[in-house]
Amino acid sequence: MLLELFRRLEEQDVRYCVLRNFENVFVDLDTDVDLLVTEGELGRFRDCLVAAATATDHQIIQQNRFVNFSYVLWNGGDRLVRIDVETEVRWRVFEVLSSEEVLAARHREGSFYVPHPNHEYVGLLLQTIWTDHLRDRYRDRLTALVERCQDIASLQAELVRALGPMGASLVDATRLNQAAAEDWLGKLRHSMIRKTLLTPSRALRSFRHFLTDARRLLGRLRRPPGVIVKVFAPSEDTFAQFWDAVRGFEFLFPTKKTSIHVVSEHKSWTTRWRDTLDSQQCLFKGGMDLQFHPVTSDADLSALITRYSNYRRWRPSRTFICLVDESGRGQLAHVGSGLMISLRPSEMHTDAELTARLVPFVCSMFDRPRASKSATRRGLFCVLVGLDGSGKTTLARNLAISAADNPHPRFRGVRYYHWLPRPWKPVELPFPSHQDVPHKPKYPASPVRMALSCVRLLRNLLWAHLAYALIVRRLRRENYLVLLDRYFYNYILDPSSLKYSAPTWLLTGALPLFPKPDAVILLKAGPSVLQSRKRELSPDEITAQTARLDEIKFYAPRCITLDASWPADRVASAAYASILEMASDHEAT
Repeated sequence: MLLELFRRLEEQDVRYCVLRNFENVFVDLDTDVDLLVTEGELGRFRDCLVAAATATDHQIIQQNRFVNFSYVLWNGGDRLVRIDVETEVRWRVFEVLSSEEVLAARHREGSFYVPHPNHEYVGLLLQTIWTDHLRDRYRDRLTALVERCQDIASLQAELVRALGPMGASLVDATRLNQAAAEDWLGKLRHSMIRKTLLTPSRALRSFRHFLTDARRLLGRLRRPPGVIVKVFAPSEDTFAQFWDAVRGFEFLFPTKKTSIHVVSEHKSWTTRWRDTLDSQQCLFKGGMDLQFHPVTSDADLSALITRYSNYRRWRPSRTFICLVDESGRGQLAHVGSGLMISLRPSEMHTDAELTARLVPFVCSMFDRPRASKSATRRGLFCVLVGLDGSGKTTLARNLAISAADNPHPRFRGVRYYHWLPRPWKPVELPFPSHQDVPHKPKYPASPVRMALSCVRLLRNLLWAHLAYALIVRRLRRENYLVLLDRYFYNYILDPSSLKYSAPTWLLTGALPLFPKPDAVILLKAGPSVLQSRKRELSPDEITAQTARLDEIKFYAPRCITLDASWPADRVASAAYASILEMASDHEAT
């Protein structure tokens, strides 16, 4: 990919150079590539980067504006490439070398350009000031540059011009090794700042950098580049395993910027406030905020997710949730798209396997809007209908997994809602439920209750139209697969759950007035299968609801009937194939 990028940059006459660590730029895959271009050619550089990525089957999955311009590219597998582009050589707002003077003195090194040795020397010292530590490889490279330098006076003059008077003393290799043990970085920093402020042209450019960084600061406050990962697991060992696996995201979210803390209601308010500040700082810096929610039993999972899943406070596109039960099975969901992957127990206990599953999924979520973007594609609105125990939630989860597993995604994401969408809770995720909810008793009939049933029916009818206009229609326009669990068909199937006791003929007249879905996915199974999965319904109630299910008129263009007694994977494959077929028919028309 880098060779293709360098070729296109030269072809388009975009001046550039690799600032440092260029000896093993094609071999060392664990370091980023630092390039320098002029500010005026930054747009053309990005055009070349996009073209090179496309030609080598890479995608730009992340781009951030720090002091430099950072791009992370992904090859669709487990390979990440990070390219940091600078338009000047500076420390914070203080400019030391302009891109023009560095590029004017560059020279070719094999298939790419590198800076003049004097400028490389200054750049390595400046990078040492950034990290506040003289790395061994930087010390070795500085020593090698001094030993190979044929004009020490020229190097000293360049260091004084760039870094001030103290720069002249850092040419001697012996002095450089001694300085590593002294408090010399602070003195060098002060010398460089004084030199910049006393040079009018550099001081003016530094003031421009200050204004640019102030605008960048406001942008990062509004849209922080970091991510949130919430892990709900029964033991800290699982969380530690997850933490070891996410080290594979070093290029996306550096480990030094990662924030890790355990969420507990037993912590004091000062500790919780400190954790919140750490999380916000981590997100602002572009790191990963890793939160562990300990779970005592599987029955507590749903309650904990509900308690700590306040989606309104997050940036959904930058948030992931991992759920692990007592058996070691897990699901990882991206809140922004609603897409998921399942994690087997063997993967949860092996770093390499877990990393191999996490990296492609996370990268594909960042690339999803581009990969699924199409001016002619529209999403679909489908309803899942079936008795308790027929596997509606399982099917919704497997459809989200199937949509995420497609290398050429048809849908941008999957949105799942139980009954009707709620604007104040824009995202629901079909995680498995580990506790049985008792079935509501039959709603007794009386004149007052009948009147209230009519009022609730009218309210739900109006609410359904409002939710469709504000949420479902927008999601379809944005190419989402919208899944509703039961929807208004539950009025016929289980009226007691909706506290309905008015006449059936009123429902018959009202149901056609609800917004109509593109398709109904009907799950049918025998009483023995339903009873083996859930015991919420009695055999008599199963028989009664099955009879009502057979009589429902769905008012939908298409009804997909599936045998819920099949294995869950087979049901999901059949349902997703029918959905894709229906989506193709919509595109054709």
